[in-house]
Amino acid sequence: MKIKYLILIIILAMAGCKKEPVMFDGTITAKKNDKKWNGECEVIKLSRLGFENEIDIRFYKFNKAGYTRETFHITRVSIQIGKINIIQYNTDSINNIISINGTSYHTLIDDGDVLDETYFLLESAENTLEITKLNEQTSEIEGKFNLTFYRNPEEENPNPNSPDTVCFTNGEFKAIITPYPTE
Repeated sequence: MKIKYLILIIILAMAGCKKEPVMFDGTITAKKNDKKWNGECEVIKLSRLGFENEIDIRFYKFNKAGYTRETFHITRVSIQIGKINIIQYNTDSINNIISINGTSYHTLIDDGDVLDETYFLLESAENTLEITKLNEQTSEIEGKFNLTFYRNPEEENPNPNSPDTVCFTNGEFKAIITPYPTE
């Protein structure tokens, strides 16, 4: 009988250690440098952080093994239908706390936790986000975007395979607005 319990405990422990893949409820499509691109997204309500009626829109691209390869987000977007201009999100400045919105874009390597390239918003381009549909009862949201990023020319040891400029055009996303995680 003790062996049965020991086997059950080992099976439960192994099942508890299994890494579950990250699942997002949203989708994203766009043209990235004129090539079809798609990924997953999540939209998070920021009211728990004190920003009532604002959301973060986070986009992710994974490889076939499930590792993150690209990530960008647009932060502090007002939850309302309409079009807004997007600015560079600057983590080195206190202004990112009070600015109305911002964006950043990164590519990743290895198992998705090693930064490959950091891109900055090309402010001379038309960088916009438009919320086109919003259902407050179901928390469904849809939108469009166009964003252009550039690689810092002063970056040390840039990846020679990475483009200097990344343009996301005709971007569309659909997701469910979820509360800010408690963890």
